[in-house]
Amino acid sequence: MIAVSGEPFMDSYVSEFSVGDGKPAAEKIMLGEQVKLSAAPVIRFALDKPVPIKEVKLVRNGKAIFTADKSEFEYRDDAANSDRIQCYYRVEVVGMEPGSRMFTNPIFVSWK
Repeated sequence: MIAVSGEPFMDSYVSEFSVGDGKPAAEKIMLGEQVKLSAAPVIRFALDKPVPIKEVKLVRNGKAIFTADKSEFEYRDDAANSDRIQCYYRVEVVGMEPGSRMFTNPIFVSWK
């Protein structure tokens, strides 16, 4: 599930938000579910089409760990792997128009 506010996001949707260990996933993980990994998490995010955005934030356990200025990214979280911390990831997209935002539900990560 996602939450949106502002006109730019009303006609857009999240085409990919996944967390995996860099290998093809055996099954799709839905927002709000848990994935068990054996290697550094690779997080992928994309909107279905370009949207004027100010910033995209990848949030781990409530803190932004990566930012981008486009509507898609891939990020490998080596810090989470080295610490083997249980965590969750979610994405916040801030649009160029005041008050335009998109938030995803989290995906939870634990370790094999």
